[in-house]
Amino acid sequence: MARPLRRAAAIIAAAGVLLCLAGSGIAAVGLLRPDLISSQIPPGFIDTPAVGGATFALGVALLLLGLAHVGAALALRAQMKSAATVSVVLSANMGVLAFLFAVAALVSAASGSATPVLMLPAAGVLLIGAAAYAAAARWALTADRPSN
Repeated sequence: MARPLRRAAAIIAAAGVLLCLAGSGIAAVGLLRPDLISSQIPPGFIDTPAVGGATFALGVALLLLGLAHVGAALALRAQMKSAATVSVVLSANMGVLAFLFAVAALVSAASGSATPVLMLPAAGVLLIGAAAYAAAARWALTADRPSN
């Protein structure tokens, strides 16, 4: 396997593992302790079971997204026929999404609608993630092309 493909697979696999861990944790909170989140919402807006159900669904969605990342990384390592295409599409979309979430965190910090102490580090991590996804997409895209 070409070195760029290995790098792309490593980034996608690492992101997949992180998404699986985060999704599992969020699903567990939604299932076992929905009151942790509903206590942050003013009373009367939404009931605790609804918050728990939404949190659980979000966690399961993140877990499935993480499994899709791991599957794409394994397919890339196995050099399956469409693996590079799938990896490029996944990485490019996730990179754009991470960048947009970073911008949203910075806007929230600047406008005062969220605590800057929490939003600025989150924005930094998201920007690093966006750059990593961009690198993975580039490596997967150019891995089979001869260099000029």
